[in-house]
Amino acid sequence: MDAGWLHDGPLQNLIVAEQELEDGDVERARAILRATIAELRGELTSLPLVVAGDDVLFEVARELLRNVARHADASQVELVVADDGCGFDGRPGFGLSLVFERVRRAGGQLRIESGAGTRVRVVIPTGRGASPPRRRRGGSGPPATPPSAGTRPPRGRR
Repeated sequence: MDAGWLHDGPLQNLIVAEQELEDGDVERARAILRATIAELRGELTSLPLVVAGDDVLFEVARELLRNVARHADASQVELVVADDGCGFDGRPGFGLSLVFERVRRAGGQLRIESGAGTRVRVVIPTGRGASPPRRRRGGSGPPATPPSAGTRPPRGRR
């Protein structure tokens, strides 16, 4: 999927659907919209959601973010994704533009650095106390074991 395909396919369909609505043909507009949604879903399901054929990073990030939502009682969440690839010149593409818009709507901040590789930092406010109160299972139990020295976060971070 690329910008040309989006322009020549789904975008044109949406323009035609809008014209049909202006002409009062709601059923025709609905049919066009349903077909366009199906086409977009088909394309989106073919996009890879994994890095290098492996979904480990995707699953780890999802679980960590889920834990923040459930347990952290955090006022904000930071997500950083960095790679050692070739980076990009100029303006970010369509995908990063969508990311920017989502972050903006959530009241967050987005910072993109690109050169020798790319680093994207997103900070999203959660609202302090947004998580339900923590409940301990099975009494007090032993304290949590800290991660091994090789996996500790940098000082000042969780």
